[in-house]
Amino acid sequence: NVPRILPEGLAAYFRAGSWNISPVFNLIQEKGDIDNREMYRVFNMGLGMVLICSRDTTEIIREALPEAMVVGEIIRSNNEKVIIR
Repeated sequence: NVPRILPEGLAAYFRAGSWNISPVFNLIQEKGDIDNREMYRVFNMGLGMVLICSRDTTEIIREALPEAMVVGEIIRSNNEKVIIR
C-alpha cells in the first residue's frame, strides 16, 4: 500500500499506460460501472508489487529483476498521496 509508506508532502505519481493492464480489469470496470480512480485504488490495475528506489539504483535493480518496470516516481504533493495520469 504505497500511500501508507509515504511521509507527508510526498505522493506516488504513476504514469498510466506504462504497464500492461490485464483485460480482466477492463471487464470488471465495464460490468461493474466503476470509475478509473476506484479501479486503481482497489485493484492497482494489475500493477502488483511496487518497489521504491532512488534513481541511482534503478538500472541496478532492473539488471537484477529484468521484468521490473519504471512506472512512475515520487513527487512533492500537499493533498494527494497517489496520482495517476
